[in-house]
Amino acid sequence: MKIVALLMLSLSTAMDPGCGAAVGSNTAKGPGQGGAGGGGDAGGTVGATDCGALGSHTFCEDFASALPGRFDAESTSAGTLGLGAGQTNDPSSALTASLLHVTTSTRTFARLHKDFVIRGSHFVLAFAERVDPGCVGQADLVQTGTLSANGNKYFLAVGHGSDGDSIVETSLDAGVYVQSHKVTGHIPRGAWTRVVLDADLTKRTVDLSVDGSPIVQGEPLKYAPPDASQLPSVDVGVLTDNITFNPSACTAEIDDVTFDVHL
Repeated sequence: MKIVALLMLSLSTAMDPGCGAAVGSNTAKGPGQGGAGGGGDAGGTVGATDCGALGSHTFCEDFASALPGRFDAESTSAGTLGLGAGQTNDPSSALTASLLHVTTSTRTFARLHKDFVIRGSHFVLAFAERVDPGCVGQADLVQTGTLSANGNKYFLAVGHGSDGDSIVETSLDAGVYVQSHKVTGHIPRGAWTRVVLDADLTKRTVDLSVDGSPIVQGEPLKYAPPDASQLPSVDVGVLTDNITFNPSACTAEIDDVTFDVHL
């Protein structure tokens, strides 16, 4: 599968080339009972703070101040980070992540990173995004939001691809293991869209909602850490992988990021 092969090459280039790998592909479930991205559970939100119009969350960032804001660090490769105009209903500034078109690398990125010292097993990352339709070339996988755990050895990323969008699950434990959980259709391009990625490591499932509508629900995770209690990290911005060493130029905007940790 193109997306999986693409990510495998990029990851294995960065890691030990002798690492083993296991690859699979699932078709994500459509809407069913319950709701993706509500963010609440019986344990409540750990370390919740008042985020004003965004509600109460473990972490929030509306990009009203200089970067990196409440994030820990900026990371770029053939890319830049800045502040631009926000959403129509939220005219304050938003994160603008821009990438160059390069032909000497499989990966370009411009992202903000945040580590958390709060342990949990159920994590909800939500953000508004506007992805330029020109970002996604023929062999590109464009990631806008990533949830990490297990000491940054386990990742779940929202991926935009020319042959379909996906939740990309990656484990770096004893090798490079990738699972592409395909979603039906495309996450909208060129318009502000609210995306919610909801991962429950106890149940070993992931949900995804777009503009309040669940498009993935109860999708089984394949490589979730066996110890469900984890210290999480998040990244937002844009990262492009391309198997042909030809990632497209890309601009993506991110706004109103929230993150919730549940026990």
